[in-house]
Order: sequence, then C-alpha cells, then structure tokens
Amino acid sequence: MSVRVERELCIGSGYCVRFAPAVFRLDDEEIAVVIDEQAGTEAERTKAADSCPAGAIYLDEEPGS
Repeated sequence: MSVRVERELCIGSGYCVRFAPAVFRLDDEEIAVVIDEQAGTEAERTKAADSCPAGAIYLDEEPGS
C-alpha cells in the first residue's frame, strides 16, 4: 500500500501523526509528510487517512496486492 499526502490540502491537524507516528510527521511548516509508508500496520495507516479532516491522505493499493 502506498501512502501520500496532498500538501495543498493538509491543514496540519496532526491526527495522522497521532494514529500512525511511524508513518507520518509534521514538517517545519506543520504540513504532514510521509516518513515511511510501509511502517506501522495497515489499520494504523487507514485510521490516519480516515481521521484526516482535510482528506489530504491517500492510500493506494499496490498492483498485485
């Protein structure tokens, strides 16, 4: 599963970091960035994406998964 953040949409709420701290962090501009898209569990990545109030996190299934 690939994980990406649409920087233009991110409002820096930090929910992604709360639910998947091994996957996300907030940068110096308080915008979420992916630090390791394979870290944590699929459930943690999904919870982080689902909790994003701006809908800025996208999870894409890898081909053949």
